[in-house]
Amino acid sequence: VAPTAMIMCPCVDGLSHNEAEEISKDRATAGADVLLHAVVETAEIVE
Repeated sequence: VAPTAMIMCPCVDGLSHNEAEEISKDRATAGADVLLHAVVETAEIVE
């Protein structure tokens, strides 16, 4: 088992786990940016 985390990206109108779920491009980009920085930081620790 390894350490885990979850990146939360709020959906439009707070709707989640539903066919009508939608996320704005800005929020998706922000979530991807968090993931990118976490991966880079973790990679530097391992080296």
